[in-house]
Amino acid sequence: MKHSNLILYNLMKNNDYTQAVLPYLKDEYFSKRTEQILFIYIYQFITTYSSLPTFAFLKLKMQKDDRISDQQLEKLEEKIDFLESTEPENYDLKWLIDETEEYCRSVAIENAVITASEVISDSEKIKERQYLPELFREALAIDFKSLLGIEFFNPEDVEKRFKKYLEKADRYKTGISTIDKVLGGGFVKKTLNLITAGTHIGKTAMMCSFCKNMVQLGYNVVYITLEMSEEMIAQRHEANILDTEINDVPDVNEKKFKNDLKKFAETSGNLWIKEFPTMGANTNHFKSYLSELKLKKGFVPDILFVDYLGITLPIRNVTGLYESGKCVAEELRALGVRDNYCVISATQTVKAAYNSSSPELTDNAESWGIPQTADVMFSFLTNDELREQGRIIAIPLKNRLTGILKTKIELDVNYAKARFTDTNSKNPQRDMSKFKPSKNPISNLLIKKQDMRDDKRKLKTKITDKDREELDKLFQ
Repeated sequence: MKHSNLILYNLMKNNDYTQAVLPYLKDEYFSKRTEQILFIYIYQFITTYSSLPTFAFLKLKMQKDDRISDQQLEKLEEKIDFLESTEPENYDLKWLIDETEEYCRSVAIENAVITASEVISDSEKIKERQYLPELFREALAIDFKSLLGIEFFNPEDVEKRFKKYLEKADRYKTGISTIDKVLGGGFVKKTLNLITAGTHIGKTAMMCSFCKNMVQLGYNVVYITLEMSEEMIAQRHEANILDTEINDVPDVNEKKFKNDLKKFAETSGNLWIKEFPTMGANTNHFKSYLSELKLKKGFVPDILFVDYLGITLPIRNVTGLYESGKCVAEELRALGVRDNYCVISATQTVKAAYNSSSPELTDNAESWGIPQTADVMFSFLTNDELREQGRIIAIPLKNRLTGILKTKIELDVNYAKARFTDTNSKNPQRDMSKFKPSKNPISNLLIKKQDMRDDKRKLKTKITDKDREELDKLFQ
């Protein structure tokens, strides 16, 4: 039996094998489209129901799927019949896992060679060549044994960790330098990053602004909307790109509209916008969509926007707002960790904190479990005076990337164009009158160090000799 059939058969019949290899398998490891579709169905069933699917169930599910053509359905049923009629063999589990690992590594290397050949031969894909070394590194690094984690004192693991510390983590810049500085250069993959604000403060506008900037910087992005339509989200991006107000986009000259978007796309990443019903989709629906996007269009995002967390359903059957919000946050983060995405979403602030100048993590309206799960969390505040000035305040409430907290960042905002930018002021000052130091001494030192670096600005906090000694040790 060839390797692809061996894998598919054991995913249906061997629970121990499935638990060991499923986290590492990808549809791209199967060369035939029929096998890719079958793997996606098996994967979705197992991750949803935590059990192995039956051959009869797969047939029934595929027969009801309008996306599958009659010709594809016939081939899929033939494949399922073949697997079902296969005589079971008592393969050694370790041998099965080792064979699968070697097969996946070989296919990944082969795919990397094919991709490299296509990129090198296509003059329009010059900017993609910088990602080729990473493509080969990932293929060569496939190792099912990593499930065991880190053996802390093992010389090989020590060497790997040291080398990784020397490498700079990939950062996804927001295009807003003051935000990026607090993040240590930008967001990172495998993290859940949240914007929290009250109603009508501009959560969607901020995410659209981040999204447009990130696409412009060359990142591939998927924007999932559960509140506004796909067209409304697209119009906000168009307003920002065309430098016109959202309501005026339909009146833009057709030639200018097409030419400006074409020019923007020439030096940018790609963007897909997908609408799901409010409180009608969970992370499994997102997984399915992303798998379909990869299968049909070959598109894999770097960054996933979900607008927004509070109106996403949990996969697990839970009761109560606390459990629901916590589950969704955990599931979104797990999606980012498993598939290497940087996930950005938003949550609602409690009404009592709308006018607060000192927001806290506990001000989240949906669930205290949400900020507990998030890696980064920014609160956005405004009032009538700031609105008149076209300003908004951003405050990091949680920051696993650098530890910098409670820094008040003033930004310019143009709601009509869904655009947030660094303030135009040449020397913007932070309002530190209500600054509340973190209980974490390292965070306080980082904030002081940040102040020292901010354009040689006059310090708002006094640094003691003891602080300087600790900072010297910390940043050596």
